[in-house]
Amino acid sequence: MAPRVLHLACAVALTGPAFVLRRAAPSSVEVPATYAEQFAGVLPDDFSWEDFLEASQRPVRPCVRVNSLRGGCRQRVQRLGALHGWRLGAAVPWGVGGFWVQQVNVPSLEEEEELPAAWAKMARKKVQGRAKIPARPEASRPAAIGWGSDPAFVSGQVYVQEASSLLPVAALLDAFQEPPEGLRVLDMAAAPGGKTTALCAWLAGKGAVVANEPNVARCKALVENLLRTGSAPHAAVTQMDGRQCGKLWPGHFDAVLLDAPCSGESLTRRGEAEALAPKPQYVEGLSKLQRQLISSAFQALKVGGVLVYSTCTLNVKENEEVCSYLLDAFPGAVEREALDLPGTEKMRTSDGFLRCWPQICDTQGFFVARFRKTADVSGSAEAEPDTKRLERLSEREAAAVQRAFESAFGLKVDGDLQRSGGEVWLCPEALSGLRFSGPRRCGIRLALTRRSCPSATRCLKTASVPGALGNRRVS
Repeated sequence: MAPRVLHLACAVALTGPAFVLRRAAPSSVEVPATYAEQFAGVLPDDFSWEDFLEASQRPVRPCVRVNSLRGGCRQRVQRLGALHGWRLGAAVPWGVGGFWVQQVNVPSLEEEEELPAAWAKMARKKVQGRAKIPARPEASRPAAIGWGSDPAFVSGQVYVQEASSLLPVAALLDAFQEPPEGLRVLDMAAAPGGKTTALCAWLAGKGAVVANEPNVARCKALVENLLRTGSAPHAAVTQMDGRQCGKLWPGHFDAVLLDAPCSGESLTRRGEAEALAPKPQYVEGLSKLQRQLISSAFQALKVGGVLVYSTCTLNVKENEEVCSYLLDAFPGAVEREALDLPGTEKMRTSDGFLRCWPQICDTQGFFVARFRKTADVSGSAEAEPDTKRLERLSEREAAAVQRAFESAFGLKVDGDLQRSGGEVWLCPEALSGLRFSGPRRCGIRLALTRRSCPSATRCLKTASVPGALGNRRVS
């Protein structure tokens, strides 16, 4: 007998604000009965699988985070966006500087008080120059936004990311309210960098983030995003297996964010219809990896530190079961903290977690949990760092770098100067004393060494320091 399924026919082409999603035709998205049964007793009272499927097949609703590290503010971004055919819409309720994006509607631009008439006129020309006139008004579809050439994106004033992916950052920020001086955060699976850059903007120099990403290609994208958004001076990038973080850094971090690798069931909104039917052995393997990662993340926390665990999937095995594993593995040392963020009332589970169904806020699916470490966890052997490690410069070497920079560029270099291989780095003070395994970068790369002597004439990346040339100081 064929398994029972719930399904909703999928359109050949679906369009939405600022994005176009094309699918192979004809197709359908199905929810296997075994998938639906795992949520028995945990679904909201007004939950409908038909609504879930309909929302899962809509294109991703575009969202950006306004980046304060590059001087981004709503009015400036609004004007830059108008030149490229888009504008900021409603703010994401859970904050973190997120806004949904709307395609520019030319008549509404003239009514928008935030946009002067001159900007509205240029935006009209931009839109009319590329849009096709539809046969019927109701059939009008917006053109896709080319973020690669968008001035607000290229200048780092906005970071494009899905609204629900801001939930883990919001959960971490909610635990601290204001960042204390010297706060040290580990983003354990950081690429492509949306959460890391949001954390750097929140810390605003009061602390620093260690962004870890084991995949070489994804780590490259992470570094590029850190540089573009001005986050690099406040972060270190490592490329190691996250399962080793707890051994290398036991009890070293005030907060750890683990956005774990997952089966990605919410990716149906990106056109991946098969995401709702992963093979059981694949999910089982991921769940095992997630348990190892969350255990490592917990060991890296200081006592009193906060751990945020998240996935972009919805099933119980990769979410609640992983959380239960953490509570069982460290009895008496971990507390579950109920999440109560603005706009998440319908996402809350009976355990105090957040499960963001696509139909609730027109986002991708997401799961978020928060824990606090209440006691020390002993018995973990430290991992050996690899050959590429950071070493603090001697007073003589540091003085040589400082003299060279002041002589060549008129810049005063203050801070923690360290060497990795043949490179000299100005590291964030919050990461001082933290030993690294395979650091790809740490703060600002200042110089290369030549014949055991730092050479400031080979200065690199100083342009990434916000305001460095303006105040003639690198710190």
